[in-house]
Amino acid sequence: NLKAGQPWTMIYSDNALVGLEYEIDADERLVVSMTDSGYEFRRESIPYDMEVVTITGSIESSLFGAVLKQGENEDLAIRLANVFAYDVDFVRDLRTEDTFRVIIEKKFREGTFFGYGNLLAASFTNQGQTYYAYRYTDKKGNSAYYDQSGRPLRKAFLKSPLPFTRISSGYSMSRMHPILKYRRPHQGIDYAAPTGTPISSVAEGLIAEVGSNNSQGRYVRVTHSNGLETIYNHMSKFSANSKKGSKVKQGAVIGYVGSTGYATGPHLDFRMRQNGQFINPLKLKSLPAEPIPAKEMPAFRATIANFKAKLEEPIRAASLDTSVKPQQ
Repeated sequence: NLKAGQPWTMIYSDNALVGLEYEIDADERLVVSMTDSGYEFRRESIPYDMEVVTITGSIESSLFGAVLKQGENEDLAIRLANVFAYDVDFVRDLRTEDTFRVIIEKKFREGTFFGYGNLLAASFTNQGQTYYAYRYTDKKGNSAYYDQSGRPLRKAFLKSPLPFTRISSGYSMSRMHPILKYRRPHQGIDYAAPTGTPISSVAEGLIAEVGSNNSQGRYVRVTHSNGLETIYNHMSKFSANSKKGSKVKQGAVIGYVGSTGYATGPHLDFRMRQNGQFINPLKLKSLPAEPIPAKEMPAFRATIANFKAKLEEPIRAASLDTSVKPQQ
């Protein structure tokens, strides 16, 4: 399907049209070539010049601000937050003077920056504790992030369904309701965020309910393993994939922040139940997935050796690093 705004090029030879190139997205292009038997159509990867850069920064008010201060764009902040989303709650945990270092590929075409490639490795120091992430592709071709010991960063549950917001109301058994004006339990976490902010499922599961009522407004309920279920209230709208009975992956967008139902402003009321009983989502302990098999550890250590040395250098300023080769 052709999309407005996508670049295309017509190729001529002696004033005769012999081909056309259309960029499908940032990664692929459609190439149409004239042959003796007619037109030939094929999809090709868009070629980029890749450079590996090391970017460092310090938090003053937000991760977005710190990344922008280094001359980078918001996509890097999102990528970094997604990598450490299992260990750092970027709503509650962030502190002034937290630091980060990222080793990432940058894509260029004819000297113009076209976006980021693979995030190869990163460190994030939060409240004095440093977390490490290394991208490793196993023998089956699966890529994921691991710590220095080969333990996966991915865990069963994300720390938050919204990475860059603030908690406006916590879990309480006696809270003055802002609309009803009397005390009642508030067995969830309210995240204040602009209308339309994407809401992610914190874990893999099955969408059990997509509905609407006067209190919750538009909501989605997702069931998970071990008797756990999560509920996302006051949505402005559902995502296109939020259908009852559909499987959902961890981190998949299931809806968007709104103020439907009993709400004084746009926010997400996030709730969690275990075996039918409400629990405080902030107190859930989530176990990691399986570590790298012992027989692959030598390959893992060799992969991360150069990155590890660079991440452990003292934090200074952003720098260009051409001694590390981009990953394929």
